[in-house]
Parts: sequence; C-alpha cells; structure tokens
Amino acid sequence: MKTNASKVKEDSRALTKTDDRDEKPTIWLRPEYRIKPLENGDYQLVVELPGVSKKEVEVSLEKDVLTIIGRRPTLHDKGWKPLFQEIPRGDFRLAMTLNLKVDGERISAHVENGVLTLNLPIVEAAKPREIAIE
Repeated sequence: MKTNASKVKEDSRALTKTDDRDEKPTIWLRPEYRIKPLENGDYQLVVELPGVSKKEVEVSLEKDVLTIIGRRPTLHDKGWKPLFQEIPRGDFRLAMTLNLKVDGERISAHVENGVLTLNLPIVEAAKPREIAIE
C-alpha cells in the first residue's frame, strides 16, 4: 500500500540568506531528517540536530509550509582549527510543503539528545479510510 509520505516535499526556495553584518550571501545548512507514518495515520518528522538545544530552534507552520530554523553553535574557542570536523556548525533551515491536511493546533515538538521530533497530526477527514459497499 502506498503511503502519503511521498506527498511531503521539500521547499528549496531559500537555501541562501543575507548576513546583516556584511550583506554577503551565506549558505544555510540543511539538517538530515526522516518522515515516518504512525499507526494512527499521523506522521512523525525526526530531524537530526546534534549539539542543538531547544533554545536554538524555531518551528513554524504558515499555510502548508513547515519551517525549522536555528543555529548549531560552535563548541570550541576562537582560533581553534580542527584537523577534521564531521558536524557542520552555523545556521540551518529546513522548509517543507506539506501536501497533507495537518492539524496545526495539535502539532507537538520536542528536542532530546540532539534530535528534534515533531508529531504531525493529520485532520481526520484527510486520513485514508475504507468505504463500505452496500
């Protein structure tokens, strides 16, 4: 059975931003994420944000666009030059157009151990259902 997860697509309209200090374009980091269907017909979005606390993340829903923005802080002293760094630091943004009817009032989010989890409840009328044939 095909799920509605394929109906959620990423919005790539703004992958750059302007830094207020010098007006040069800066690249937004895009965190890794996955969307999984839940048994009750809702969806869960899991975003990997190592080193990020809930104070450094903002989540918003405007019309059908879910946006997550924030900053992955630098955890070292100025002047420190790593030999290798796997986790990028800086501002991140993830914007997704939700092609499902999400109940915005019931969306819940929490951050634990660098993982942001959002529960996206689907409006009951939009959930798949079987229709009995009489």
